[in-house]
Amino acid sequence: MRQFSRKEVTDLYNLRVALELHSISDASITRTVLSELAESIKRTEEILQAGDRLAHIEEDLRFHRILAEATGNGELCSVFENVQQKTLLCRYRSYELSATSSPLAHKKIYKALKQGQMFEAQEAMRNHIVYVRDRLLEDIDSR
Repeated sequence: MRQFSRKEVTDLYNLRVALELHSISDASITRTVLSELAESIKRTEEILQAGDRLAHIEEDLRFHRILAEATGNGELCSVFENVQQKTLLCRYRSYELSATSSPLAHKKIYKALKQGQMFEAQEAMRNHIVYVRDRLLEDIDSR
């Protein structure tokens, strides 16, 4: 399995923060989008109960993709997909981290979006991504 350097992880996750915060600010948060996000959170909880690591990673990516697609910006979605593919390579190491934190973080993001609180949604997203980034960096430092 490919090992990422500290700089690569930092750069990749900082780019994710920028892309995901932009997605939230630019997304058209419709009832359909909210419904898709709620369904994703529910599936994540069910998947975690079953202990299916791969399905959890896929569902986590789907949650974030829903927001990117809600922008209607094809170029953003292309860049986002490229970044997601790269973070996928880091995800195996971050599974335990995201398995415990993702459902709670996604619920905070969803709740803020549902209430039209974009700043709070962005802060919840930033905290979510930075948390995983920082735990990955700790893992790199401990090797």
